[in-house]
Parts: sequence; structure tokens; C-alpha cells
Amino acid sequence: MNLRSLFSFTFLFVLLFSAKGYSLDYQNQMINKINIVVQSDTQDIDKQAILNRLNTKAGHTFSQEEFDLDLKMLSQEFDKVDPKIYEEKDGLVITLYLTPKPTISEIDFVGNALFKSRRLEKELGLSKGTVFDRTEFNRGLKKLREFYIKEGFFESHVTYTLTPQEDDQIKIEIQIYEGRSGKIHSVKIEGISKKEQSKIKSFTVTAPYFILTSWFTTFGYLNEEHLEYDKAQIIEFFQNRGYADTIVNVQIKDSTKPGQVDIIFDINKGKKYTIQEITFSGNQQYTQDQLRQFIDVKKGDIYSPEALRRAANKIKDFYGKRGYIDTNVFYETHLVPEENAYRVHFQVDESDQYIIGLIRVIGNIRTKTSVILHESLLVPGETFDSRKLKATERRLMATNYFKRVNVYAKKPDTHQQKAPYVRDVYIEVEETSTGAFNVFGGFSSTDDFFVGVELTERNFNYKGIGSLHRKGLRAFRGNGEYLHIRVAPGRKDTNYNFTWMTPYLGDTLWRFGFDLARTENNAYNENVDIKTNSGSLFASYPINAFWTFGWRYTIENTYNKAKIKKDNEQKQAGVQTDKLPPGGVISSTGINFNYDNTDNVQKPNRGFRSNLEAAYAGLGGDFEYTRLGYINSYYISLKKLGIIKTRFDVKVSLPFGKTNPETMPSNKRFYMGGENTVRGYRPYHIGKKDSDGNPLGGISYALGSIEYIYPIPFFYPIFETFQFFAFFDAGALTNTRWFKDVQTPQYLQIKKENAQKDESQYEATIQRNWGLSVGVGIRLNLLNQFPFTFGYGYPINEPYRGNVKNWFFSIGAQY
Repeated sequence: MNLRSLFSFTFLFVLLFSAKGYSLDYQNQMINKINIVVQSDTQDIDKQAILNRLNTKAGHTFSQEEFDLDLKMLSQEFDKVDPKIYEEKDGLVITLYLTPKPTISEIDFVGNALFKSRRLEKELGLSKGTVFDRTEFNRGLKKLREFYIKEGFFESHVTYTLTPQEDDQIKIEIQIYEGRSGKIHSVKIEGISKKEQSKIKSFTVTAPYFILTSWFTTFGYLNEEHLEYDKAQIIEFFQNRGYADTIVNVQIKDSTKPGQVDIIFDINKGKKYTIQEITFSGNQQYTQDQLRQFIDVKKGDIYSPEALRRAANKIKDFYGKRGYIDTNVFYETHLVPEENAYRVHFQVDESDQYIIGLIRVIGNIRTKTSVILHESLLVPGETFDSRKLKATERRLMATNYFKRVNVYAKKPDTHQQKAPYVRDVYIEVEETSTGAFNVFGGFSSTDDFFVGVELTERNFNYKGIGSLHRKGLRAFRGNGEYLHIRVAPGRKDTNYNFTWMTPYLGDTLWRFGFDLARTENNAYNENVDIKTNSGSLFASYPINAFWTFGWRYTIENTYNKAKIKKDNEQKQAGVQTDKLPPGGVISSTGINFNYDNTDNVQKPNRGFRSNLEAAYAGLGGDFEYTRLGYINSYYISLKKLGIIKTRFDVKVSLPFGKTNPETMPSNKRFYMGGENTVRGYRPYHIGKKDSDGNPLGGISYALGSIEYIYPIPFFYPIFETFQFFAFFDAGALTNTRWFKDVQTPQYLQIKKENAQKDESQYEATIQRNWGLSVGVGIRLNLLNQFPFTFGYGYPINEPYRGNVKNWFFSIGAQY
């Protein structure tokens, strides 16, 4: 060790131990006196008030932990806190030298040519005459630097000088070097083919400035982190295609367009390498041939580090799912320069085979341990399967109860000598908020205006009412139950809903719950309110990862009421009470089978989602019918080219006994047309109508749709979702069993909306029981709170213009 190193080590040792020395010398010693010294001539500080707030007090023993908390509290109120501790024969004497926070006398900006000082002061977040806080100042300084980077000044530097003034004031001077503007005019890729250039542009983030979006995103401005990321991605791209020596040089040049720059990625791929041979060592449990099946490459193939890493992980998982969970797999590459090839060697360090011991849960403050264990796929006594460790993590994260989940195996603290091949499982969780209160509203071409509030708790505990007085509202959390309350009044549709569900009925996988609801709907006929009060019991059981069985019993009372016009209470708006659709009590039960293998519950890109249901109404009540339904959606990922979504729904009601197609209750009929079914048609206007043109619905319903969706990531993150879509919709709706009259048109005399005195009040129309349409539209979600859909649908060969409503839209908001 040389003299300089010895001096540095000695200095560091003295500094560390002198800073914390009193914690060792003074712990638990008696405190004789505490002095407060305020280093200010202008501010009158109440010293006794400070002493009263300290945890450390004269006459008590010294505690390092309490003293640290006191210093932390004082540092938030004062600019500087300097503690001194002296040992006297009567005890410790603590003196706290406190420097009050100064007042800002002046803020000067130097070097800013393009932005006014007033604008920069706003970004800094400080103003003259306010109290100077170092934490707030540092935060504002960081924001100011980010402002210049976002505006494209990639060479900018921001420094500062703090000058103390008289009367506890301070002057702030901000020195700014703006440098060149970093707006990107063009991005060029040189040294490779056009096809390779196209592939690289698909994943790099450095892009030209675009006035419509770059002002609220970081894309289009020169960013060093983006350049380094793109450089690493390009190198990895070519290395995985055999070009192990790829070099990428990035050049930044002034553009011919003033105030902008050109970015050039100059790529030298070098030689292309292959794999000469693949060998193994350390594998005792399994042969080389058994392990080779997990390697995607073979002798003579292109050298790819990604494929080799993937192979090592597959071999490790192969051992892990058979209990050898501590097995490690490494690979080494050896260059054979004369052949432009690599020799690859896999080293397998096999472990013992383990069984599962105890399962321990750590970190759950509110959530019950039993709720967490229900999501675990690991069973004590079974042979370890490392895949189940990861699957348990995913299942627990999918509950949305936790911010972080870590599931791992660990050597037991006890019974190790009796069972050396046992590993305990530790489930570490960090809980997150599971409740939400939302205020929402919107406007759509189907439902008109609506507003509402809803309360959701995903980790509810109804038994917590007994400890409410002790624990407060947190007593209602932790048992994994689902609670949802929704109040949503609207102009055409109003609903109130209360739902509760437990996911583990009787400590089993059965989910059970109930639902209470009230709805008021006049969307089908503006002159009639369809009012329904209902209650349901429901249960479901997960058969496997994809299939779920469900059951529901519902009893409801529905009735129809003619709306009274305010200008003439004696006249009901063209509706006679004896001609209203029938109402009454409906008592029904049904079962369903659900299949879902989509990759995302809310935003699927691929997979199949299907529901098969059957229901029977007639367990008492005023109506008798059976209902069959099959609903499905299929998502096909085209990767970067978008998504294709197909939909095919068939629903049939079969009335019997005292119920026929004409007396089916209004809320149990099917309706078609509008943005949720066949777009381009007026809502609910496909199918049979009355003489006033109001839809009557039907009992046989079929809908098919194919939609192409192209996500536009350019607008992320301002728009959580931004999609273009094109569609073809087809639907049929009849009031007969099994679509018997689907080809039979209905000839009606429909009342005109604005008939003149000298012309007929009615016009002859043809009403078809089916409809076809094509169209396009966009969907977006601003900041994940403001969903918006806008589109245009064109009905194909629709004979009656009154059924057409080409433009459709929906606007929502959630807070």
C-alpha cells in the first residue's frame, strides 16, 4: 500500500468514526442540559417551543434514535442544523446551532437568450420574497434542466450561485448555457441495406421532430439516453444475426434547416459468424441428447447470443420443474478466427432434488395469509417445480392487491438435519391500495348524456365491521372479497348497482356473491320508461386456467310506465297504457361456461374468449321462456401490423306456456343497431318497429363482425390508447323462433317527424330484419382517464334512411 492510499484510508476512517462517535460514547448517559443557539439577528425564534417539541430532553437518558429524529425534524424547518455534544461531570450538554431559512431577495438569470426570465422563474418554482428551501430549490433546478432538454437544447448546462445577504436574505443567480437546439430534422442509417434500415427504424426511439406530438413527448428531440439505447439495440440486433463485431457510430450534424440537427447512425456489421460445435459438461442426471432438445441452434447455424441465453434458461427450467431448483447453467464461447465461427460449451452445475417444506408469507399487513395462500400453486411435501414459483408470483400480482411480489425458495432454519433436501417457500409481498372512488361521465350516440359515481374495493372484508371502532376503515380490508357500488343516472339509461363477491366460498375455489340493481331505460322508446328492480345470487368455479363454470339465479320485477308530457298532463306522449309492453315478475336461473386464453384481460392482442350460456325462466313469476346464447371474440396478432378481432354472437329466447313472442318483457328482448352492434345504424333500429317507428326488439339475435385494429404508439404516453380501426358488421334480429322470418321484410306506414300540413303524416317504409355495414374510426384514451371513440359507419343497401346514423361516438371521463 503506497503512502497516498494509506493517507486516504486513514482520513476516511477518522471521518466516519468521528461523525458517529457520540452514538457509542453517549448512549444511555444522562442529559444535563440542552442549549438552543439561533444564528440570526433579525428573526425572533421561540427557543422554548423548540425544546418542547424535541424527543431528546434534559433529565432523560440519551438515545441516538430519538436524537436522529430530532435532527431530521429540525432540518426540515431550518437551513442548517449543527449539533455539538459535550460531556461534563453532571451529564451531557447538547448545544444545537440553528440557522433559519433565509428569504429570497433576488433571482437573476444569466445567459438565457431564447426564454424570458419570467418563464424560467415559473419553471424553477421559486419567487422573490419567499422562504428559501434547499430541497425545493434542488427540485426546481432539476425541473429547469429538464425544461431545456425537453425544448431540444441537448448541450444546455444550468449552474447556480447562492450569495448570502444581510438580514437573513439570499440572492440566487442561475447561470445558463443554452447551446444548440436539439430538434431532430432527420435520422439517417448508413452502412446497411434498405431492408435492414426498415427493421431498425421499427424499434429505435430516436425520430424526427413532429410539431403535432413532439411538444408533449420527448420524441423528436435529441436525447443522449435515447441515442445510447438505440445504439445498444442496433448492436444487439446484428449480433443475434451473427455479426458479433458490429460497431455503431453516432454522428450529430447541424441540419440545413436552421435550429435543427441531423442524426446519422453509421453501422459496420463486420464478419458473419456461425456455430462450429456445441458441447456439455456437468450433466449427470440427463444426457446431452436430452438437453440438446432445448437448444434452438445447432452446428452450422448463425451465432446468436440471444438464442444461447434462451437455451441456458430452458435447460435451467427443465431441471427446476423436476425439483433441481438450485441448478445453474452457464455457457462459454470460444472464437475460431480462421473459420469465422464459435465453439459453444454449456456448463451444468446440478443441485440436489428438493421437496417443498413450509410456506411462509411476509409483508401482508392487511391481507390475510389465507387469501395469499389460496393463490399459491405450491403444496408442502410435493417435489419442487420452479415454474410454479413464477406462476404463483403472476397469480398474486394479477389480484391487484400488491405493488410487489417475490416468491423464492430458502434453506429451512429448523429441521435441516432431519430433512436435508427440503426448501421452504417464502412469499414476500408489498401491499398497494385496493380501493377506488371514481366520478365519471360521458356522452355517446347511443346512451346520450350520463354521469355517475362508483366505489370499488377489491380486497374487502365484511367481518371487519366488528373491529371498526378500533381499526377504522382499514378493518374492511384484507379478506379478498369484491365490493362494488355504482350510481349512474343518465338521460336515457339510469342504473344503480350493489355487488359483493367472495372468491373462496368455504375455503374452496368457488366464487359466490350477490347483486342488487335498479335500472330505468327509455332508450328503446322515448315515451316509455322500462323500470326494473332485481336481485341475483351467482357462483362460479375455475375448472382450469382457461375454463370457468358459472351459475346465476335472478328474480326481478319489471314494469313499463308511459312518460307524461309537462305541457299536457292528460295526454300521454302517444302511448296508451293498454298498449304498453307487458311487465311483471321474472324468476330465472341459468348456467354458463366461459373460456378465455387471451393475453390481456382488458386489452387483448391475441387469444380466444367465449361464453356459452343457457337460462330458464318459470320458477314462479309471470313469464316462461328459455334462453340460449353463444358469445365469442377471437383476437389475431399481426405483430407490428396490428390486430384482427372477429366476433360472432347468437342469442335466442324461446317463450312457452303463458308467454309468447309478443308478450316477452321489454327488458328481456334483444335489440340491434348502433355503436355496440351494427355500426352506421340508428341505435336499436334493426328489426321490427311500431307505427311510431319505435323499435320493438326481438327474440332471435345474431351478430358477426370483423375488425382490423392498428395501434399507434407514436402518441404514447399522453394517449394510453390510440387506435385506428376499420370494420365490417352484419346482424339479424327477428321476433320469431330461430330466425324464421329473417328474409321477410316488414312494410310499415311510419309517422313523419316534420310533416307539412298539405302532405300525409305517414310515409311507406320497408323494415328489414338484418343489416350490413362497413366503416372506420379511432379510439383513444387520454391519460388513461378520458376514453373517446369516434367513427363512421355506412349501411349497405339500407332501404329506409330513417334507420341510418352514420356517425357514432362516445366520450367519457373518470376522476
